[in-house]
Amino acid sequence: MNLSSEADPLGGVQHVNLRGEVTPQELLNVLTVPGGLNDIDDITIALNAAGEVEIQNNTGQELRFGSPSNVVVPGDGTATQLDASVLQPGQRLTWNFDGDLGTGRTSELPATVTANYLEAAISGLIPGVTAVAQADGSINVTNNTSNPVTINFPGGEFSLGTSDSGSITAADIDDMEPGQFITLTSAGEVQAIDPQDPDTFNYSTSLTVYDSLGSARTVSLFVQRQPPPEEKTWDVAAYMDIGGEQVKVGESKLAFKNDGTLDKTATQPLVLSASGLPNGAADLNIEVDFGQTTQYGNKFSVAALRQDGYAAGQLVSVDVDTDGTVFARYSNGANRPLGQVALANFDNPQGLQPVGGTNWVVSSSSGEPLLGRGGESNFGLIQGGAYEAANVNIADQLVKLITAQRNFQANAQVISTADTLTQTIINIR
Repeated sequence: MNLSSEADPLGGVQHVNLRGEVTPQELLNVLTVPGGLNDIDDITIALNAAGEVEIQNNTGQELRFGSPSNVVVPGDGTATQLDASVLQPGQRLTWNFDGDLGTGRTSELPATVTANYLEAAISGLIPGVTAVAQADGSINVTNNTSNPVTINFPGGEFSLGTSDSGSITAADIDDMEPGQFITLTSAGEVQAIDPQDPDTFNYSTSLTVYDSLGSARTVSLFVQRQPPPEEKTWDVAAYMDIGGEQVKVGESKLAFKNDGTLDKTATQPLVLSASGLPNGAADLNIEVDFGQTTQYGNKFSVAALRQDGYAAGQLVSVDVDTDGTVFARYSNGANRPLGQVALANFDNPQGLQPVGGTNWVVSSSSGEPLLGRGGESNFGLIQGGAYEAANVNIADQLVKLITAQRNFQANAQVISTADTLTQTIINIR
């Protein structure tokens, strides 16, 4: 599983100032400013073949542009065009989503830090917190939320109560360097994950587990990224349908290192626990291993999902491996070793004493048996499902058969001759 390291600022109102001539290219530049709309996962903005600004929104939430555009972009990926001709220089273009994922967002400063960039970047972090570039090169930040907000930036920080405003001076902006961060943190509590409310989690996926009776059960995993300063931490909640009701069966916390790999010492394991299953199966107690999970700058994806449980299955076949292991294979894909064929070798195999029925016993000439397994030391391999070939020379046996037949024919001829002589003698009398 890969968790995106980029924040998902879905929700709230975000602002950028339109400056200069409002051409489709200028509108595209404004919408794709670092930290702006184009940085949101599942939003794609480009010029189409007709030279129009085209937006594809795959967030699942409607994206609404305010006056003077008044355009609604559906969340199902349908391409929608923005008309740059209705916009005038100096106007403010506003867009918003429904809901908010988390209470804090972090925006990385671009190679060139300007007041105009910060206006769009800060306004896109927490819905209700707006920033406006001033004529003197400073930024005025206003908190329109119901919770106190702290703004931390290179060179200082300040806190804003409800409806309060504060400024980042032009000198502070000039001192900012690429790679630094501006962080906004809300004092409000992060909402607990609710599987019925998509605004309370960032991503979801599912996995199949099996109870003691082999019945398949689907477990839904919901992940929620924590706001700064815990932006490398994700809460995970697991839910399963039990008797027609979604029941929470486990929770975990994933923490990541600076290189994007999982911090196993700070990560809380996820154990799925469920009791009272309606089919009478034993209580579930399954541990989910997130050991290969990473947090890089990619979109959320599940690269691999492995489980060691199986549904109920029927015996399909029994096979013998080359080392003599006897496997039972079932219709659900499970394989179970039943035992292993033991092999014995002797110093003088020709000294074994036959006792009939292709059975042999140890004799003083053969020596004591040396036990082992197929493929080891001087032991050969076992070929399952095969019959032993004849250990005689077929051509030699055929020659002997022909010779015996001829001898039989010769003996029969002698008897025939003697009978003829006897009959002749009787006739003379």
